Amino acid sequence: MRIAWLALLVALPLRAETGWSVQGLPLISYSTDEGLGYGVRLQLVDHGTGQQQPYRYAVTAQFYQTTKRIAYHQLSIDAPGFLRSRNRFELELGWNIYKFFPYYGLGNSSRYEEQLDTCAERAALAADPDRCPGNPEFKGLRWYRYDQQTLPRVKLNLRRDLGGPWKLFAGYRFRLTRISPLYGADDLGQHDVSQFILDAQAGRLSGYDGSDPGRSFRRRTAELTAGLVYDSRDNEPEPTEGMFHEVSLRSGLKTLGGQFGYWGANTSLRFYHWLVFHDLVGAFRFLFDAAGGEVPFFLLQTTGGLSGPDGVGGDSSVRGLLADRLQGNVKLLINSELRWRFWSTAHFDFSAVAALDAGRVWREIGSADPGPMRLGGATGVRIAWNKTFVVRFDYGIGISEPFADGNLYITFDEVF
Repeated sequence: MRIAWLALLVALPLRAETGWSVQGLPLISYSTDEGLGYGVRLQLVDHGTGQQQPYRYAVTAQFYQTTKRIAYHQLSIDAPGFLRSRNRFELELGWNIYKFFPYYGLGNSSRYEEQLDTCAERAALAADPDRCPGNPEFKGLRWYRYDQQTLPRVKLNLRRDLGGPWKLFAGYRFRLTRISPLYGADDLGQHDVSQFILDAQAGRLSGYDGSDPGRSFRRRTAELTAGLVYDSRDNEPEPTEGMFHEVSLRSGLKTLGGQFGYWGANTSLRFYHWLVFHDLVGAFRFLFDAAGGEVPFFLLQTTGGLSGPDGVGGDSSVRGLLADRLQGNVKLLINSELRWRFWSTAHFDFSAVAALDAGRVWREIGSADPGPMRLGGATGVRIAWNKTFVVRFDYGIGISEPFADGNLYITFDEVF
């Protein structure tokens, strides 16, 4: 079970209806592999005259890391009415370290076998990381993991208001990623092979052939994206009615600094409407994403669009399923939530949530790739601060895979 929690909420000052405000939240988390996590997220918001929605400008800074060198540092700027125009400008700069990035195999038929990477006698692995007393099927504590670090990660979006709910958007993405297939003795990593290395050696992955697994390497991607958005939500961070739909295309280009030529297409449909009374809201998301060409292995869990989730499995997609459990070039994701706002104050809204999630992937376009839809359920609580800053507490349970432990997710923003 993965556990995380958040500490003391602070503000300097609480939001006024006009002008600037500062909002902040210290972060504390814990998980077995990632260790103790700590950090802070600060948001500087300009509400303008109070008529601009959701705000005029927002600058967000996040520092987060763990004792085992997992990190999500980022700085972002969001200007919904950039320079008093009909354009929305968004820039995000990030540094991500994912020491134990999950990879369970390619496609919907990939399997997670718990005995392969589970050892009750972890102390014995310091002497021999390839053998676990009492578990003859053990292959390595990091059998389903590899080390991934991205610096820098750049995300630039520009949206153009076409009138009413319609908007065009275009964007640029760049990332420089360093990969280490194997781990050293200090990380209790097995000596020679993993699921990731086996699939690379079998020619199933683009961007790595499995050679020299003890050596780190770097890969670059540069991507252009463009699409059309329909957005009629009444409040972007915490909608109670309206819709948000988008269709987009993306292309990985070597001419802009990348090493891979690939393409992708994304369709995302989101619906929000109050049920019976205004404090009970039904929310629904349908997402389909397909990619082809030289899609590098470290993008197999990602989706396109403005704000698509990563992977099938985890807090932003199928809650209760292992994070990034399914990876492939084609993804289908369905989420539904009931959100009941049971208490409101001058600055805070408190809501209870019940959710049902489903998803699956295909290795390639046109491949049969058998296997069921993976299901997950969740219950949770939302705390919305001045309707612009949402803290999310979810407890997810995997329904379709009985080995998947329940997970407690404590993070920011609605799932969709």
